[in-house]
Amino acid sequence: MRDQIAKAMMLVRRLRPHNRRPALTSLRMPSPIALFVFATCRSTEPKPANLCTGPLTVAVSADAPPVIRWAPACGVNRLLVLGPDTPVNSVATSWQISSATGSFMPPVSYGSVPDGAVADVPAQTLQSGRSYEVIVYRAGAEIILATGTASVKP
Repeated sequence: MRDQIAKAMMLVRRLRPHNRRPALTSLRMPSPIALFVFATCRSTEPKPANLCTGPLTVAVSADAPPVIRWAPACGVNRLLVLGPDTPVNSVATSWQISSATGSFMPPVSYGSVPDGAVADVPAQTLQSGRSYEVIVYRAGAEIILATGTASVKP
């Protein structure tokens, strides 16, 4: 039996160079804690396909409630509907939504807050025959990265 072990050891020595360690002895398995931290720290939230970075063309339907769309179809983080006869340098909003941590995509129905957004100003009842201005934009670090406006008269 000792002779067989000695022959096997000689064979292993011939097949493996003496200056290298076998590859398997240098591998370490990650700890269960490390695997748990890695798995729970990764975000599973879907990211928008694209964020707005330039001029936007905004369109508002005559539906009740109005549906707001913009092109190109990209992510914004702010939407405002300014009230009728809003004076210059005044922000009398009829509705305002925003997303501090992400963005939302078109279309957006008036009064319906998209997933990931909050209503900063609740939707007010729109008055028939009055003009409203709709502004959609993406802001970041106190600068406007994309913007577009449209008027609607329900």
